[in-house]
Amino acid sequence: MPLRLLFYINEILREHIKNLNNEKKKNKKGFNIPAVIPIVLYNATKKWNAPIYFKDIVKSNELFGENIINFKYELFDINHKYTKEELIKNRNITSAIFLLDQKVEPLEFLDRLKTIALEFNKLTNREKEILKHWLRNTVDETIRENVVKILEANKEGVENMVANNAFMIEEMKQKVKKETEKDARKQERIEIVKNAIKLGMNDEDISKLTGLNVEEISKIRTKN
Repeated sequence: MPLRLLFYINEILREHIKNLNNEKKKNKKGFNIPAVIPIVLYNATKKWNAPIYFKDIVKSNELFGENIINFKYELFDINHKYTKEELIKNRNITSAIFLLDQKVEPLEFLDRLKTIALEFNKLTNREKEILKHWLRNTVDETIRENVVKILEANKEGVENMVANNAFMIEEMKQKVKKETEKDARKQERIEIVKNAIKLGMNDEDISKLTGLNVEEISKIRTKN
């Protein structure tokens, strides 16, 4: 990561210099560059373990003292550095996004969205639009518009919409669970078919044993 950040910093400064007018380029005595502050926003569940200082990726850096390039980047580790309580206490646009960007179960996500809709009263209209834009580009499309509407609703509407979406999410979870169990059972039967084929059983007997039709068994036999 430090090396990638160095490349980004170089590109930003290169673009800045390219866009300077000729007069400023000639004025070498008064020439300066803007500050570039490297920041990393990290929202994965695995803990961040990359070096924070650039010099730490330079081989034998201790031999060169201050004669090598070095910088430190700011790390915002959303899932490990900030608690739910701390983020709710801040009640600003950044904490709202961090609160929703942490890795949580769908029902917990809805509960947090409800908290933001009801308690983050100091968000400006522009900040609310930024948050809605972020949600449209982040959450699953099946609930995308619903979560945006929750932010736009009054208190009673927020309560009702969160309850309705929670019910929908539970239904989706149950459906996925059933499909997963169904796929697992079918995979078990396929493994039984493969073993039965190795034992020399014919397709009709395997069909009686597993409940799969002869055509499916024939396809499995061909693949093996």
